Amino acid sequence: MPFVPSGEPAVQVALAALKTTVQVDLAEFRREVSWRLPAALESASPSDIRQHLGPFLEQTFRNWAERESREVQEALAVIAERALRSGSTSSPELAERESLAGPDSRLTRPSFDVSTFAIDASVVAALALGVGTLFANVAVGGLFCWRRRLWPRSDVDAASVPCVSTRPNQR
Repeated sequence: MPFVPSGEPAVQVALAALKTTVQVDLAEFRREVSWRLPAALESASPSDIRQHLGPFLEQTFRNWAERESREVQEALAVIAERALRSGSTSSPELAERESLAGPDSRLTRPSFDVSTFAIDASVVAALALGVGTLFANVAVGGLFCWRRRLWPRSDVDAASVPCVSTRPNQR
């Protein structure tokens, strides 16, 4: 967007007039659609209305919005040209500074420094907990099966215990 001095009343008036024009055009569009739509819907069947009304309204609004956008773009170009002409004649050093600076000199990329130590430490802790739980389960399961092999219970069938072998001890 070109530089516009804040004290320029002609530009502010032109922008306010453009805003009013767009509001009037929108009100006229709504009035015209609301006037023509009932007449078109009276002769249509309910299934046709359900099928075609949405796309029709969308296309009608899109066409109006594209036309209105072109008109606003042309009006803004005229206002910007007028503002640049009046701004460059009133203060030549200000216009020169703006033309040399360009838009990129005013924009700076923010730098973010994010410390990931806490996240890394929590991942390592979760990994250690998971591996520890795995080894603890293996150890407890092995001890349980080892105890069953040494001292099998007489009331439990050896075939129903998965870690107990069905072969007799060969001592």
